[in-house]
Amino acid sequence: MGLFSSVLVLTLLRDLLLLAAGSPSLAATTAQLVFPAAAALTLVGFLNARRVARVVTIDIHLADLPAALAGFTIAQISDIHVGATIKRDYVRAIVDRVNHLGADLVAITGDVVDGSVQELFADTAPLADLKARHGAYIVTGNHEYYSGATEWMAEFRRLGLRGLMNEHVIVEHDGARLVMAGVTDYSAHAFDLAQRSDPGAALAGSPEGIPRILLAHQPRSAQAAALAGFMLVAATSALVNTTSITGMILTALAVLFAAQSATTALSLLWREICFEPLARNRPMPPEPPPESPPEPPHWHAAEPGDARVAAPKITETAPHP
Repeated sequence: MGLFSSVLVLTLLRDLLLLAAGSPSLAATTAQLVFPAAAALTLVGFLNARRVARVVTIDIHLADLPAALAGFTIAQISDIHVGATIKRDYVRAIVDRVNHLGADLVAITGDVVDGSVQELFADTAPLADLKARHGAYIVTGNHEYYSGATEWMAEFRRLGLRGLMNEHVIVEHDGARLVMAGVTDYSAHAFDLAQRSDPGAALAGSPEGIPRILLAHQPRSAQAAALAGFMLVAATSALVNTTSITGMILTALAVLFAAQSATTALSLLWREICFEPLARNRPMPPEPPPESPPEPPHWHAAEPGDARVAAPKITETAPHP
């Protein structure tokens, strides 16, 4: 599938270039280059998909953070896309890498699978071995809905993951508390109206005056989350990269939003992370941190070779771009 889509796109690009150049003499030469170029892109994408995720650490500054939460770490795993090319051994490698970090909490922000529970339950089984002091939490991405979100959330719970579907839990850490909430995917209502993403509902009934962190798959949830009163949103979102002509490339956009109020962002970090083949990181400059920030929390983010809470430290995983 990747090879054929690469041939198609490269052929279309070649035709456009020939029209622009107005040089028929280039037709024969460029035609001979299409298939080798497509094959090379497909091979590079496949090899990239087999690389083990590496870890990226991001420091997040939050205002009025309790001292007990300084150094709190969250390992965030995003967009693994277990399926045709990502199998059990790869998931096991990610789990081992995350466990080695010794995070306080593990957060999985969607798009774990591309296939049904019946097809992939053996490949996702290593997720049961994720270890963190405060457990592992998961929210849905759009690909869970393509693959049967209800069935997958039941399977994730069976594996010991705590699903957050427009709901929250209170995490108590060394005498301090924080709200860890999660929403369904931003597009969930297109599959099930009852599962419409709702940051307000996720926060309902939570105590005032403690850090509030939201896990979401798409950064489009950030605005509603800020209005609801969240301090930080950890999100990933699939996007098409220029290298996606292989048809095997899936890029995740990791966007961390820290909202000081309903309208003011404390910080914004933007990074592309590739979970299945070939992508490039293009960091966006962060917004300036607030004046006199408290001691920074740390966010460990594990990327795929190139698969994110951070009151203080967040960790995230992802395959090589």
